Amino acid sequence: MFEAVALTNFKGLQQNATLPLGQFTLIVGCEGSGKSTAVQGFAAHFLSGDRWSYDSVKRHGLQPERGVSSHARWKEAGNEWYGRLCWSKDSRDAKGRHYLYHISGEADGMLAALRNAFFLDPKSMAEKAWLKNCCPYLDPDGRNLARMLKILQQQGLAQFRDLSREFIQWMPQFAEIELLQPQRGYRAIAFRDHQGGCIPAADLPHGPLLILGLLSLRYFAKVSMIALDEPDAGLTVAQKLMLRDWLVRVAFPNSSCGMVAPIQVTLSTGDLAFAELFDGQPVTVVLTRKTEQGIVFVQLDNLADLRHFMPARGASSEQNFSL
Repeated sequence: MFEAVALTNFKGLQQNATLPLGQFTLIVGCEGSGKSTAVQGFAAHFLSGDRWSYDSVKRHGLQPERGVSSHARWKEAGNEWYGRLCWSKDSRDAKGRHYLYHISGEADGMLAALRNAFFLDPKSMAEKAWLKNCCPYLDPDGRNLARMLKILQQQGLAQFRDLSREFIQWMPQFAEIELLQPQRGYRAIAFRDHQGGCIPAADLPHGPLLILGLLSLRYFAKVSMIALDEPDAGLTVAQKLMLRDWLVRVAFPNSSCGMVAPIQVTLSTGDLAFAELFDGQPVTVVLTRKTEQGIVFVQLDNLADLRHFMPARGASSEQNFSL
């Protein structure tokens, strides 16, 4: 399990900030308080290095001779892994990026955990996918999802239909999943409504696509960890409850759900009402706060303490997406 991520000079954070991680970590904060920054600092270990350069991750006003780093720690019985991702102005890498790691114990379990970590990004999942891409895997950010769905449709039509039915149970405003052909050799995800209209995924709030990505994982990957940035955006109250139940079930599986190994879950939200749906669950609660020195992470004893730091949103926070 990943135990913590220590970030130094990363974006708007304090010079040194440590994000504690549990089996289920709930990162909560007001708008602009650094929730996405927390997830990005962790995700940088797994996603393509092309995403972030030294200039894009460094703290504002940081002197050129100072470096930026993200240090992740993974541990299980008898095995440990420390990965230190660094950015510096004088690095030979075009993005100013280099990576150091240390393994103690057997590496197989740790490498599997690293390989099977997913930071689903709606923008990446909504991108068109090239069908002739030789990569047989779903990318950690969900990129290539349209291609994987097309392969499932061609090679496992019954499974594709099962996935479609399950998705519609979550999202009854849609009639089916559609795979568009924006240009020859490519596919892109869209959803057909009950009036026959076809809506590209890129034109919708993030919620529906994130739900599709989560439900698709069982068909394309063995998952050890999932991290999501504000997955509740654009969901109804009923859908938020379904999302809570799904995430808790995979993080803390029992014999009835058919899963052998638990999945480590990390998610962020700016909605206090959504966070409070996890009351009574064994979650690690981390508050993001802005200070004069930068953004800090504060681990809270329980969800009830959030009300001392965050105002509850009014009825407008209960976003209800409809076509």
